[in-house]
Amino acid sequence: MHRLVQIIGRLASAYGGPGLAISAFFDSSFIPLPGGTDFALIAMIVNDPARWWYYVVMTTAGAVIGSQTLFYVARKGGAAFIERHVRTRRGQRALATLRRYELLAIIIPTMMPPPVPFKIFVLLAGATGIHAGKFAGLVTVGRIIRYTFLAMLALRYGAATKDFLQHNLGHVSIWLSIGVVLIGAGFFALRWQRRRRRRAS
Repeated sequence: MHRLVQIIGRLASAYGGPGLAISAFFDSSFIPLPGGTDFALIAMIVNDPARWWYYVVMTTAGAVIGSQTLFYVARKGGAAFIERHVRTRRGQRALATLRRYELLAIIIPTMMPPPVPFKIFVLLAGATGIHAGKFAGLVTVGRIIRYTFLAMLALRYGAATKDFLQHNLGHVSIWLSIGVVLIGAGFFALRWQRRRRRRAS
C-alpha cells in the first residue's frame, strides 16, 4: 500500500491537476490511499502556490466522481447490498446514523481525515436510495472544505506541512471537528426554523 501511495504521488506530480483528480478518484472509490491524495495536493501547492485553487478544484472533482462511482455500484446492489454489509456492529451504527442524520452523516466523513470512515457511508447512501444529485452536492461541499483547509496549511507552512500534519493530526482533527459542529448547528437551526414556519402557517 505504501508503494501504491508513492506511485500515485509521482503520478500527481507528473500530471498536475489531472494527476490529482485521478488520485482522488481512486482514493474515493475502490483503492484507499490513506493520506496519499492529501500529501500529493500539498506538494503541488507548495511547488505552485498561485494555482492552489485549481488543484483544490481538480482534487475535489476526482473525489466526487470516485464517490459517485461507488455510490452507483451500491445502488445497483440495493437491499441485497445492505443485508450483506450491515451485519457488523459498525455497519449497523453507520446505517442508523445515515437514516437519522442523512446530511451530516455524508458531509462529515468527507471533511475529516483518516481514520474516520468514509466509504461505508458512500455505499450505504447508494444502497438506501438517497438522491444522487444531493449526495454529489454534499460530497462536493465536504471535499472543498477539506482540501481548501489543506491548501491554507500548505500556503502557510510550505514544505513543512507534511511534517506538521503528521505531528499535529490531533489538532487538525479538532479544528475540522469545530467546523463540523458549526455546520451541524447551522443545519439544525435551519431545520428548526423551517418547522417553526410550517407550524405558524
